[in-house]
Order: sequence, then C-alpha cells, then structure tokens
Amino acid sequence: MKKLVYISGIVIAILILFGSAFKALHFPGANIMLVLGIVLFSFWFLPSALISSYKSQEVRKYKWLHIATFISFFIVLIGAMFKVMHWHGAGLLIGIPVPFVLFLPVYLYQTRKESNKSFFNLMSIMLGLTLLAVFNSLLALNVSRVILDNSSADINKKELLKKYLTTITESYTDKQSVKQKADDLCSQIEIIKCEMLTAAGNEICENNKRNNSEFPAVFSGMDNTDIPTAILFRKNGTGELPALKKNISSFQKEILALNISDDLKTLVSSLLTVSDKVEKEEVLRWEDGIFASYQMVFVIDALTRIENNVRLIEAEVLREI
Repeated sequence: MKKLVYISGIVIAILILFGSAFKALHFPGANIMLVLGIVLFSFWFLPSALISSYKSQEVRKYKWLHIATFISFFIVLIGAMFKVMHWHGAGLLIGIPVPFVLFLPVYLYQTRKESNKSFFNLMSIMLGLTLLAVFNSLLALNVSRVILDNSSADINKKELLKKYLTTITESYTDKQSVKQKADDLCSQIEIIKCEMLTAAGNEICENNKRNNSEFPAVFSGMDNTDIPTAILFRKNGTGELPALKKNISSFQKEILALNISDDLKTLVSSLLTVSDKVEKEEVLRWEDGIFASYQMVFVIDALTRIENNVRLIEAEVLREI
C-alpha cells in the first residue's frame, strides 16, 4: 500500500507540475492535466497517504489531526482548482482561512505534549508551502481574470464598431463587388468564432451564425487554449488559419488593384498584411503577432479586430471609388 501511495504521489506531482507549466505557457492540455492532477491528489493520494500514516503508527493517535489535515488540504486544493478554471464559487476563497482556523489549532492542541514532532513538522511545512504557492497563484490569477474581463469588454466595443461600419457600407448599393468580397471574408471569420464558442458550450450561435445582436460580456471557455488551437491549426489536418490567411491576402490584393489613393493603399497594406516578419534573424509568424495568446478570449478579440479592419477598408474604398 505504501509503495502504491508513494508512486502515485510522484506521478500526480509530475502531472500537476506539467499542468502548471503548460498553463503558464498557454499550451494545449494544461486544463486537463491540472484538473486531473488536483482531483487525483485530493480524492486518492491525500486520503490514502493520511490513512497509511495513521495505520503505520504503533500507537494510533492524532486521529483528529489527520482528519483536520485532510480537510484543510482538500479545501485549499479544490479551491485552487476552481480559481484556476475560473469556475463559479472560486471567489469565496474559503481555502485561505481554513488551515489557520482548523488545522493549526488542532495541530497545536494534539501535539502540545510531544517532544518529538518531526512528522508533524513536516506536515506543517508542506501545508505552509502549499498555502504560499496557492496564495501567490491566486494573486496572479486575479490579474489574469481582470485581463480576461477587459478583453471581453474590448470585444463588445469592437462588435459595436463593426456594426457601425457595416451600416455605413450598406448605403453603397451600386458597388456590390467590393461589398461581397468583404462580406465573404467576415462571414468566414464569424464561422470560426462560432465554432469556438459552440465547442466551449456557449449557446449563442446557430448554424455558425450568432443568434443575437449583442456579444456576451462573459462566455464559457474564455481562457481555453485547446479549442482555438485545434480549430486554427489542427482541424481537418491543417486548421482554419491557412485558408483565412489566404483569403485575407487575396482581399488585400484585390483592393490594392483598384483605383484608390496612395494613402489608402498604405492603410490597406498595413491593416491586412499576413506576411511573416524577420526580427533579429528570427522569423515571427503573422499569427503569433496577431494573437496575444491562444486563449479563446484573445483569439476572438483578434479575429474581431480583423473584421473591423476589413469593414473599415471596405467603407473607405467604397467612399473613394
């Protein structure tokens, strides 16, 4: 039993470590590894280790200390998981005071007569380090949540701007060619956005079209990286991104071929370029520059920004030609 507990503890620790590293680097699979690691630690390793420790004592004592240790660790870790995943209830932060009002009093009371506290000192050190790590993570994640909310608010502003620009271009009924090309490109982007939102469990799209006029201020999967990465890069073996880049480039070339001013051509070249850049002998891909990260809220924000650029150029071109 002890051997199984030790091995499972090492495996779970590695799983949580890799999940944390993947989360920090926004790699796909981070959420799965973190949730799986924390769940296994809380529901398997923690109770198994404490039960094994309790049964291995020659004189079984400190039963309530083992129970208090389990409850404290369990609440802290589950609370951290809820915070990492931005689930409802994470904001209660009940895991921070519990070790101090539950574990510490029980520990001090039951070991008050002990001269040798090596095991319990180890447990208290582990708990202290866990609290420190979780507390620091919570501080960082609070900032992250603010950024996610701000990015979501930016999407709403960009959606309003896009709606305004679309209204302007609708008045040019005699110039359907440019309008059709812009509509096709924006429709492609909307389909990509709806695929992501639907895959994350949001019911705001029907047949790859949003079923309401307002973009939600908060939506499921805002920090998800697996879905955007799969749709942009791995769907059907290639992903949606190569086709999108090709159509953006094609739209740019068609606009530049029109009889428009040099200033507008410069604007078109600037806003619709999909070329990779070379900086300090290192190739910077267009997608790495356009997406702040591959979390869904940032990907949708960037795609909406591209739509706005298309609609802005459409309006300016229609005004000139």
